Amino acid sequence: MNRFREILENNILPFWSEKMVDLEFGGFYGKMDGHNHLVPYASKGAVMHARILWTF
Repeated sequence: MNRFREILENNILPFWSEKMVDLEFGGFYGKMDGHNHLVPYASKGAVMHARILWTF
């Protein structure tokens, strides 16, 4: 279980908090393509936001 926590805290959470926060319109970006380029005007789903907020 410690390995999963380490991956979460060192890889997954920093990714969302550093790369996916939409500072212009608020919330989180709804999409990133396969080349790690943000798609800034992609739809933002309520379920996605709820899951991210619950995680943090």
